[in-house]
Amino acid sequence: MLSDHVAEIQTVARRLAELQSSPERLYDAVRKLDRGTAQALMESMKADALAARPVVLLRYEILRRVVAGESVDEEVTERIRDAIVRQDPSIFTDYQDGFSERLEAANIKSNVFKTWLVPFRLFYSFFYSGKHRERIPILLEEISKRIKTELSIESHAHNSFSFDGPTNFGATSCWLAIFPMERETHKNAHQLFAEISPEDIGYGLMPGNMLEGKSTPSIHRCTDLQEATDYFRNNIERYIELNHQLSTVWKWALGPREERWEDFYKNRTIAINSDANVGDLHQYATGYELAQRLGVEAPYSSRNRVQVLTNFRDAAIGDIVVAIRGDREVVGVGVIEGAYEYDAARTEYWHVRKTKWIVSTELRFDRPMFRLDAFSPTLHWGQVKTRLLEQHPELADKLSEIEARARHPIHNGHLHSKQYTRDQAIAESGLDASTFDEHWAVLQDKRQVVLQGPPGTGKSYLADIYGRLLSHGDTRYMEVVQFHPSYSYEDFVEGYRPATGGGLELREGIFKRICDQARTSGAPTVLVIDEINRGDLSKIFGELLYLLEYRDKQITLTYNPKSPFDIPPNLYLIGTMNTADRSLALIDYALRRRFSFISLEPQYELVKRLVKSTEVDIELLVRNFERMNQDVAANPSLGREFQVGHSYLLRHRDLTVSKLRQVWRFDIEPLLREYYFDAPEQLPRLRNMFFDGISGA
Repeated sequence: MLSDHVAEIQTVARRLAELQSSPERLYDAVRKLDRGTAQALMESMKADALAARPVVLLRYEILRRVVAGESVDEEVTERIRDAIVRQDPSIFTDYQDGFSERLEAANIKSNVFKTWLVPFRLFYSFFYSGKHRERIPILLEEISKRIKTELSIESHAHNSFSFDGPTNFGATSCWLAIFPMERETHKNAHQLFAEISPEDIGYGLMPGNMLEGKSTPSIHRCTDLQEATDYFRNNIERYIELNHQLSTVWKWALGPREERWEDFYKNRTIAINSDANVGDLHQYATGYELAQRLGVEAPYSSRNRVQVLTNFRDAAIGDIVVAIRGDREVVGVGVIEGAYEYDAARTEYWHVRKTKWIVSTELRFDRPMFRLDAFSPTLHWGQVKTRLLEQHPELADKLSEIEARARHPIHNGHLHSKQYTRDQAIAESGLDASTFDEHWAVLQDKRQVVLQGPPGTGKSYLADIYGRLLSHGDTRYMEVVQFHPSYSYEDFVEGYRPATGGGLELREGIFKRICDQARTSGAPTVLVIDEINRGDLSKIFGELLYLLEYRDKQITLTYNPKSPFDIPPNLYLIGTMNTADRSLALIDYALRRRFSFISLEPQYELVKRLVKSTEVDIELLVRNFERMNQDVAANPSLGREFQVGHSYLLRHRDLTVSKLRQVWRFDIEPLLREYYFDAPEQLPRLRNMFFDGISGA
């Protein structure tokens, strides 16, 4: 069955790859679209098109012409682009009353289509729609579940990405990632990764992008998914061990026999109950077997008894345990030092782990802090440690002992693999200390900044550095989200989504989740918003615009009017914005007032410092590069915002002429070709300028 699923996905992938390979083939396919399909697509985008959203309007007008039997080709597309940019309604016939006025009143920039010049980006969604768009995610879900079943890791979570691609520009492959549920997200775990491409499958062990010190993964290729599954099976122990090396802080509830705390402390144990007939947890190879014994239908809900018991059995030696009484009182802190044991001689609390208790001091919070299940991960360690030190400063040495016993060191109350210092951050950033400190001061003061600059100036790279420094290197307190034209308030904050059992349920978005995490942990927490200008910002942020300006206030949210909401003071927002791509959404003035904007320029000295070569004169190359950028900046149709960033020259630290030609051909020239789409005759001149005096180029 899985081979059939893969074949179905690859059929779509090959079709998309075929369309991507040739604009002529793509336009021919657009012209041959079934009339009913085209009309259905028009209906799905009608509201945005009539609201004069530039890219959607272009797509809508192309489809209208297909339905009407009119000509559609690259020249027609260019005329429509031009009319939208000039806000000329004369070519848009058969539109509703008032459209002309809306188009003329819209705030459309002249470079709105800069990143939409590739036809595939515009029209891939015509061919990835309807049953394909519904079917592919279902197939990826079934493949993920089957792999987990074959590997006996049904309790692990999974995530997948279909043909929209990470930027909604379209893609010709899909991927899936399997990871331990307690890691919360694939970004924070070592994953079993598979990518289904048109002709083959890539697979391997993939480190999540939130993991510090992650190595470059080895991706293997095959044509049969079973080969990938066999690889996962052969490497399952390594996968589990890699994730076990990532420390977790657990909350352990004393339960109804709270008076037994002294016994647990004295005997250096933690223990939990279960139904008497459960027995030794080692006997259950899968959660389904344990669920059957317990009479639980869904074995891998994070809050049910199956997950609690498997958490307890599988927690790693070296993990920290916070002992609690009720939902707001801490009574002790320790470190697990023994494997799971089943003690059949006991009359209760049969499931036991040896634990080194180091702190036995009561600490009470003013509000509920902990879930009332017996054993589960907690994000409250930062607050627990801070409050303990505030009320009992004499515990500093004992808390240091806890951190020393943990498998990874802890800094400022937050777990991470190694400390990340200002000096490290400055060294990695490539900025001089004064510039770095200036940016850092703005970020600390405003807490909401946007890093803006031309392509390749290191915006996302610096955002990651500032985020890691803010969170003391603990990437669990850092999330990354990328805005795109379809992103909404419901995705970002909260909204109703289809429920498993039918109907709708209110689900939190990433922003509300990270606010809750920051509020409960007390740790500096960072949300990086990549490509912040690609979304409709007023639509995405909604009433949060008020809170971005007044962090000390509370408001009610659209879908949750009875619960006041605020943005915690320890949450930092770092956006990135490509100044050469203001394609879909402008940073409106209301949002500009709420963010500080840090402009980044090409760093020529950084190239001189980091790139070495025995074949290329780096000083000469940098002079040529700077001269080319000056030429681009002097172009009245472009300007400084369209320069080429230094990171293009940093990919090969040991540079050869061959590698330099490769960088030009596959990285810099395609970018310049988009810039000079209306003047391609300029490209040879720019190439000569870039390679001037470089022997062998």
